[in-house]
Amino acid sequence: DDGKDTGELFRIRGHQFLIGRSEGDFQLPHDEMVSSRHAAITRQHVGGKPRVVVTDLQSRNGLFVRVTKAPLVHKAEVLSGGGHYRLDIIQDMVPETAEMAGQLDGRPAGTRALEGQHSPGSVVFSEIVAGRAETKIKLDATEYMIGRDSDCEIRRPNDPFAAAKHALLTRSDRGTWVIENRHTLNGIWLRMPQIVIGEGKSCEFRIGEQRFRLKFGSKK
Repeated sequence: DDGKDTGELFRIRGHQFLIGRSEGDFQLPHDEMVSSRHAAITRQHVGGKPRVVVTDLQSRNGLFVRVTKAPLVHKAEVLSGGGHYRLDIIQDMVPETAEMAGQLDGRPAGTRALEGQHSPGSVVFSEIVAGRAETKIKLDATEYMIGRDSDCEIRRPNDPFAAAKHALLTRSDRGTWVIENRHTLNGIWLRMPQIVIGEGKSCEFRIGEQRFRLKFGSKK
């Protein structure tokens, strides 16, 4: 609640618990980023073992889980500070225009801000604003830092939720990309269609502007 570790506490006793803006067991009528029926928490038994599953109910703005480190596949979406980003691996050859980002918005000249799309296999990291990809950066190097500092390749200078060095994007020798939190207060969050939690485990997830911590059973 408001960036604190404390908040409203709910004990889920039934088979399912729904969260939404206008429907469900817990409603958030003032958060316009929350869909009418946004997410469901369901108790299940698989192979004789209990678990809890958090499922995105095809919401517009999605379900995000807090992660320390995660691989980014095609169309993966992450939250870093107050920024919402998507990674795209270009599939088809289309025209490309590019200018040096340092000439456009003060970011380091090694970062390319792109308009349009690019050659097959190119990896583009876009900031999503109001559902649309706005600033686009072609990932040519092997490492990019996201944060407020002036030496970050992907800068968020006026973001109160971002740390000086918030998250690190790295490319492996095989060409896959990984994002890693840099021990920050607000962390990084990966969009997932579903989160599975075993007994004795917990997780933090976000829908809209709301954060939740879900605990299932006691740790042994």
